[in-house]
Amino acid sequence: MRAATSRPIYRSRWWMPAFSFSIGLVMLAAFWIGGSPGDGLAALGVMTAVAALFLFGRRSETLQGIGGPDATSGGR
Repeated sequence: MRAATSRPIYRSRWWMPAFSFSIGLVMLAAFWIGGSPGDGLAALGVMTAVAALFLFGRRSETLQGIGGPDATSGGR
């Protein structure tokens, strides 16, 4: 028998949205430490929009290609 193997997280459709949002949080922290929390919130907003684009733009072949391997399967 063959043991069931789980897929790595980077092969999930959630990888790019989560990564984009995480980078936004890092940017917010960096701007906040630098004394400019307003710019950090703007950067977080932009990266949240990028994450939403990756999450909801699955019909675009361009976004599927950027999203990584097996991003077209819908997380199955």
